[in-house]
Amino acid sequence: MQRNEGLLLDMKRAATLIREFAEQMSFDEFRADLKTQSAVIHQFLLIGEVAKRLSEDFRKSNPEIPWSAMARMRDKLIHHYRGVDLREIWKASEQEIPKLLSFLSEHLPEQ
Repeated sequence: MQRNEGLLLDMKRAATLIREFAEQMSFDEFRADLKTQSAVIHQFLLIGEVAKRLSEDFRKSNPEIPWSAMARMRDKLIHHYRGVDLREIWKASEQEIPKLLSFLSEHLPEQ
């Protein structure tokens, strides 16, 4: 669990940064701001990499989190399969990241 805990802390940092970078923006503002896009996408890459490194037992014991979807998003972003869909990134940052942060807050000790 100690290895997983460190990875989850990394994931929490990345998810928190995504919210900080984009939370005050509309989609149109996000779409027009290349720096924020780049910063948010980088954090999604980190989250996807962490999802791949978590132990299989941990992922299986927490099926409410879409671990494989996180890893697939990372692969899609890193390899630019069919381009980057900014709406998909925006939707994930608005809908999935808050859920992930809630899960991580429940599963990590207070910092």
